[in-house]
Amino acid sequence: MKRILTALFGLVLSVALVFAFTGCQKQNEPLSPYDSAPKEYRDIIDTLPAGSAYALVDMGGNREALVVTKEAFEFEGDLEAAKAEVYAFTKDGDVKKYGKLESSTTSMPLIQYKDAVYFGTHTSLGKAKLNENKGKLFITEAETDQTATEDNETYDALLEEYAEGDIIVFNGIEK
Repeated sequence: MKRILTALFGLVLSVALVFAFTGCQKQNEPLSPYDSAPKEYRDIIDTLPAGSAYALVDMGGNREALVVTKEAFEFEGDLEAAKAEVYAFTKDGDVKKYGKLESSTTSMPLIQYKDAVYFGTHTSLGKAKLNENKGKLFITEAETDQTATEDNETYDALLEEYAEGDIIVFNGIEK
């Protein structure tokens, strides 16, 4: 009887080790972008028509901002956008539309770098940050005259930040 119990214990231990080392135990799946969004943002997302897209991005507020677009395009398997509306919480905890961001071409998709979203054209760039306390979207814009002058310092700085940033990948709405 003692040998049977020892063999049975060895078998159970072996099976447990196999499950532990092969990843067969149940894993917690990460939340989808929709499920991780605050309820107030999900209410907005639920009203978007098919073909629209959304993303949660850091724009300098206390919480991530919701950016939505009706003009998403696919590039290398990801949904990107050149135009989007920005929604975020106010200091009172309500959600409001803060404004629009718009690049003039899909070759300049919306970019996130640090706590701002960048947009532009081939000769101008913009940087948008949220200020929830003032309830405003602060935008810094600059144009280039395509010469190496001091007038281009702001544009050159924005261009460097744009180049360092990541393209915002949107989540598509299918209904």
